[in-house]
Amino acid sequence: MQNVSNTQKCRMVPKPIRFEPPWWLQNSHIQSLYQYMVGKRLPLDSTTEIFELIDGDFIEGIWVGKKEGPIVIILHGLLGSMDSYYTNSLMNLLQERGWRCLLFNFRNGNNKNSRLQRLYHMGDTQDLHNIISIIKNREPKTLMAGIGFSLGANVLTKWMGEMGVNSPLSCAVSISNPFNLEIASRSASKTTFGRFYEKRLVKLMKQRLKEKYADIPSSEILIDLNKAYAAETFRAFDTIVTAPLHQFSSLEDYYQKSSSCFRIKDIKKPMLFINAFDDPIIEPNALPIKERFPSTSTVEYYQTGGHVGFIQSSKKQPWKIESWLNNRILNYIYPFLYEQ
Repeated sequence: MQNVSNTQKCRMVPKPIRFEPPWWLQNSHIQSLYQYMVGKRLPLDSTTEIFELIDGDFIEGIWVGKKEGPIVIILHGLLGSMDSYYTNSLMNLLQERGWRCLLFNFRNGNNKNSRLQRLYHMGDTQDLHNIISIIKNREPKTLMAGIGFSLGANVLTKWMGEMGVNSPLSCAVSISNPFNLEIASRSASKTTFGRFYEKRLVKLMKQRLKEKYADIPSSEILIDLNKAYAAETFRAFDTIVTAPLHQFSSLEDYYQKSSSCFRIKDIKKPMLFINAFDDPIIEPNALPIKERFPSTSTVEYYQTGGHVGFIQSSKKQPWKIESWLNNRILNYIYPFLYEQ
């Protein structure tokens, strides 16, 4: 097959089958929670690689699949890991198809305390850049794609914009991206169910914080832990912990500099964006209008789908639940990695 430009390849992506779940799967909370509550976590034949960073910290990467060939890099969402339903199911599918993938565990992720006090956050693209650079240096001819979920989607999108034409990824996929953190941070508190999600996630974030700081002398701690443990909203936690710990001058400074919506215009490589208007965590007005995206982007906004949901019933077995999202992701990235 003759070489073609990224824009040409973007046009060659097979036309997707639109997400149209049956009526009994259109509830946003069913979409968001079904696989989390009842989905099976499947065994993965994985190996772990520790990537040493120049600041003395480390990143844990989980490899699944073949030892050579194109690489699919996966960025999990807030508090995610290889055991999260969305990463586990996608990695299993990639493994079954003989593909090669790397789950990028953010600092202090997967219950592994990083050496430094800093955590990961919505705008932290430097670690992703370092890991991709390491892989590219040792495998300069290997094709790569990136897939980000929620927080990971914001990080990946922001980085793709920062890199522009220099991104070493052939393509990327963003799922349930919050885009505008100022708007998204207020979204969860506006509804009863939203407050439920927010309260649970903040509780888990504080639990992770306690584990991290358990063995650090109080005189060396860089944040006010008592105030942090009293936080009950994303905005309160980010004000007390995220912003000061990562050298942002304020909450507003953190959200402004970390929101991927301000970088989408600079993305030059093909990228797929999937969001749902009924996402219980991200309200619709946080999503950029489609006209703001570059011509190489494919933007799919659906009326339903929840947060990292997009499940449907099988046409052959209506009682069987399957992931439309996983199939859509593979449908999109395949031409960029295998049809050269």
